[in-house]
Amino acid sequence: MVLLAAMAAPAAADPDQAGDSIVLRVYNVIGLTDSELATARLTVRDVFKAAGVQTAWLNCPAMGECRERLRPNEFIVRLIRSPHGLPASSPDLTLGVSLVQSELSSGSFTTVYPDRVGLISPRFGREQDLLLGRAIAHELGHLLLGMTAHSAGGLMRARWSERRLQAAAPADWIFSDTEARKIRDVIRARSVAPKPADHIAAVSLTSAVAAKSFVAH
Repeated sequence: MVLLAAMAAPAAADPDQAGDSIVLRVYNVIGLTDSELATARLTVRDVFKAAGVQTAWLNCPAMGECRERLRPNEFIVRLIRSPHGLPASSPDLTLGVSLVQSELSSGSFTTVYPDRVGLISPRFGREQDLLLGRAIAHELGHLLLGMTAHSAGGLMRARWSERRLQAAAPADWIFSDTEARKIRDVIRARSVAPKPADHIAAVSLTSAVAAKSFVAH
């Protein structure tokens, strides 16, 4: 299923911390510097904080926790170079893709393309690192909401238009109240009924659908 979407500071993670919290195992394959990731981390933190969820960011594979089995409240975020070169003027530019496990109503693996975020950020007059954080939060939203569809408004809307990117209205870049409640419910449900998350990389295509995030004119 193809979906259209227009489009913190590092914390020491305690994977067993109580409450509504998630841990992001971030694999910075593309090689962004700490300063380039700082705003993205803060943006992800603030988006989820507004939804009542705390986040922790692990820089993998350097940290020891990255070698342990994936816990129910942990998610893998790959930051890699995009596989295909689309020009910044392309009507729909894929910014990321998430593996949503349909029969489990959730997933743990997402990929975001910082090079494509860099292509579109000057066009829309927005900071690259800010947009990268929003793209990461959007893809994590697909995983936590267990959906490949998009919402009518907010961070999970189908298209991030130039007008909305430039206007930067706060309501355009957060989860709705309904989405926030569902995200918290899913986090709690995952902790009660752990899944074999360490097998996420081997999930077959027959049991998963990719939620692709796009930015459009």
